[in-house]
Amino acid sequence: MKIKKHALIYVCLAASIAGLVLIYIAAISIQAAPMPIAEINFDMVGRSVKTAGFISYRSNHPSGHIFLTITDGDDSIIQVPLFAGFVSSFERDNRQHATTDELRRGALIEVEGLVGEYRGQLQIVPRKPDDLKILYD
Repeated sequence: MKIKKHALIYVCLAASIAGLVLIYIAAISIQAAPMPIAEINFDMVGRSVKTAGFISYRSNHPSGHIFLTITDGDDSIIQVPLFAGFVSSFERDNRQHATTDELRRGALIEVEGLVGEYRGQLQIVPRKPDDLKILYD
């Protein structure tokens, strides 16, 4: 009986580890489908999305944050806050070797991140440097 208990424990442990590995693989391979800014709404808060738009506004905060507003050319806009930690990671680690100086009014960018709400405004918060791509400026 004692051998069967140990065998059951090892089987359960192996199944748990295999399950965690599969969840991890699924989590890193899931990518958000691109969608127009107009389709992003308050029901999507907390979900990951990807969109593209032209920078219509940029504000630099003294603490190193950069706040962008992007538009798709129509009346649809969304905020893209780039917090200081993200900005330094972007400058150092993005695959395009882009700089934040290229994030200027009129530049076309693609952003992926979590939909959030701040003071009644929707925003997309990128999580890693490759979540922000400059398509052209």
